[in-house]
Amino acid sequence: MIATSRLLAMTLAMSLPALAAAQNIARPGYVADHSAPAATSAFAPTATITESFDSVTGAPPCPAGWTCTNNSSPLGTSNWFQGNPAVFPAQAGATNAYIGANFNNTVGAATISNWLISPVVQFGNGSQLRFWARVPTPVNFADRLEIRASTGGTNTGGTNTSTGDFSILLGTINPSLVTGSGACASPAAAPGAGAFPDAWCEFLITNTQGIPATGSGRIAFRYFVTDGGPDGANSSYVGIDTFSFVEGVAGGTAPIFAYTPPSGSSLPFTGGTTIGSTGTATITVAVGTPGSGTGATATTTTTCTAPTGPFSGFGQTVTAEGSGAISGAPLTGTCTLGAAPATQTLTCSENRGGTPTAVTYTLDCPAGTVGATAPTFSYSPAAGSTVSFTGGTTVGSTANASITATVATPGSGTGAAATTTMTCTAPTGAFSGFGQTVTAEGTGAISGSPLTGTCLVGAAPVTQTLTCSENRGGTPTPVTFNLECPAGSVVTPLTSTPISGSTVTLPTQTMGGAATTTTISFQNPGKGAATVTCTAPTATEFTVSPLTIPVPGGGTGSTTVTFNSLAVGTFTGVLNCTAGAQTFTFNLSGTTGTAGGASIAIPVGGTIAGTLLVLMTLALGLVTLGWYSRR
Repeated sequence: MIATSRLLAMTLAMSLPALAAAQNIARPGYVADHSAPAATSAFAPTATITESFDSVTGAPPCPAGWTCTNNSSPLGTSNWFQGNPAVFPAQAGATNAYIGANFNNTVGAATISNWLISPVVQFGNGSQLRFWARVPTPVNFADRLEIRASTGGTNTGGTNTSTGDFSILLGTINPSLVTGSGACASPAAAPGAGAFPDAWCEFLITNTQGIPATGSGRIAFRYFVTDGGPDGANSSYVGIDTFSFVEGVAGGTAPIFAYTPPSGSSLPFTGGTTIGSTGTATITVAVGTPGSGTGATATTTTTCTAPTGPFSGFGQTVTAEGSGAISGAPLTGTCTLGAAPATQTLTCSENRGGTPTAVTYTLDCPAGTVGATAPTFSYSPAAGSTVSFTGGTTVGSTANASITATVATPGSGTGAAATTTMTCTAPTGAFSGFGQTVTAEGTGAISGSPLTGTCLVGAAPVTQTLTCSENRGGTPTPVTFNLECPAGSVVTPLTSTPISGSTVTLPTQTMGGAATTTTISFQNPGKGAATVTCTAPTATEFTVSPLTIPVPGGGTGSTTVTFNSLAVGTFTGVLNCTAGAQTFTFNLSGTTGTAGGASIAIPVGGTIAGTLLVLMTLALGLVTLGWYSRR
């Protein structure tokens, strides 16, 4: 039993290197590179920190003094590992003397984020990072390698997308995950935008790429591949070798600026002459004494507190670093001229490597004269846009449109030079109007606005350009609008039963009996709905309900005429109706008779007169009847 256990342990120990090697490979399709490495590592001549990656051991495997953190999610079966010469040999030294990472850093198809973090380095002016990197050949899967810096610790954030303390991105090899062989710059340079080289290539990163000019921290390589892993579209195998870092010199000397006009002098504003016009002034800033180095201690910055009142501007930030060129100059400002001159102190600060130096000027805005300037107009809708006509819907109807003019920029003074007038050339065809003259003088109110016009709606839409001229103090400025008259619908006339113009005779009413009625109907042969509107007859014996009759397309609508009289006789009236442009007239006639059927012709002088006559007739009949009874 003991012998069996020892045999299993020996077998497992012998198989572990083989299992690890099986994980530390490139994805299928690569061609093994058996070229001989360089005999010695080509470190930077003045490097203070070097690493040839001769020994990558531990759990997880990592060079001595370095930190290795795999934030890939989910974690795979490999981390950083000793280079595998079966894929390609080292850049220098033994064939396996480099560090590698591969697609097995995760499983399935996921994001690889595997960190290789250097020991603490000293940043400063002149810092320099050199290293060699490559991928297998040919390139069948895209790989990416970020180079980052931290001025703090080794925290990488804990997720496959976080960067933690390493917020400074110094460069990226193959940032866009291009599948293909990348070019290698010679001499060494910072990573470019192209693909990953498939042969050993030296890269150089300096303060220009973002290595801090002060302080200390760490350099990190981040094997960062989205859609990576054994089942992903990206990731295969990367190698890093011959790392060297030249620690920089902290600090620098800030440049000193020179000003024209010099600090403490008066700064006159020129270019404005009339009240309300604008004067301008400029302060030229140049490097008087160059500095040295880079970073905050080598940087000079000049900023000014914004002036108030009639003055504005001078908000630029002027900067120079070390012996570099100046940026942000000149400082410029404006003033609005008034009736009297104005002065104010402009307070600025020249910050030289953290030490502020006061810079001041006396701003001098001259008095303006009263001048004549013409106002400018703005339009709604805007000039050059479409003016749509509304209100007309049927062929032959009229649509309306207007253009409102307002003062955009007031003028000054009086007279022709201070007057703006806007007129338009009369449109033709279906369009008419827009003949108003819009005028404003100086700072006065505008008159003549809005411009209004009409168009006759036809069966098809019509467009035309309305050409106008805004004459500002004698200088014409063209203003145009695109007139657009919509298409109208064809209206089919309504018909009525009985026809318009005929006499509508209502059934005879018996004196004292119920009112009589008849119906007038309207027919709509068209597709669109219509509405008939009637006016109540003036003859009170006739009433009409409803007075508003909806007539659906292809349908009919009707109204009821009622006749009711308190007197015997024949009565007439008129009913007038309209439907759009159509008119309907109906002559109404109604008769009230006695119970025996005979009617008595009674002159109609109105309802009250007729009623009195009936009462007088009845009284006479009763008197006669009484006389006969006494006999």
